[in-house]
Amino acid sequence: MFLFEVGLYRTHVELGILVLSWLAKRGSAPSTIRAWRSSGQ
Repeated sequence: MFLFEVGLYRTHVELGILVLSWLAKRGSAPSTIRAWRSSGQ
């Protein structure tokens, strides 16, 4: 169960990195990162 949760966490981290890089390509990353940080993540 623990390994499964770690796998899920890593998948979410990698998805988040993919989304951030996609947003960076579109030029909207700074505002997105600011909003993400201010939401307490």
